[in-house]
Amino acid sequence: KKVIHFNEKGDSIDTIMRYVEVTPRYDHQINLLATGSKKIRIQLQGSIYSSGRNIQNVKKIHLVKTIQNENLVTLQYVVEIKSIAGKEGANVNGYNYRKELCFTPPKEIERVEVELYENRLNKPKPPKLVAKTMLENLKNR
Repeated sequence: KKVIHFNEKGDSIDTIMRYVEVTPRYDHQINLLATGSKKIRIQLQGSIYSSGRNIQNVKKIHLVKTIQNENLVTLQYVVEIKSIAGKEGANVNGYNYRKELCFTPPKEIERVEVELYENRLNKPKPPKLVAKTMLENLKNR
């Protein structure tokens, strides 16, 4: 943002103002919170960019697919982002999201792979993989 000031002589002085992010943006991560006797608690987190003439909001975070092999389960979660016509506030650069989930794997499972995708609903592109993690040694629970 550029602001023009005038000094006593009437000369114009240009001043450039910058906005500072107050809240730090979350990195796209999948965090393991706890492994109990039967349940695994994980946390999905990330941030989306939203500024200017399109407002981006998180519609929902949900499980799309569970793939189970012999001793591996793959969980695929999708963050659905919708675009709304309108103007974002001047001091908004984006939004953070975070969700805690519980999962009870079968007894024979040793490893759980968790994948996090972002899907922009208004764009015809396939979902984008933003985070992936492997939880191992689950048989010793």
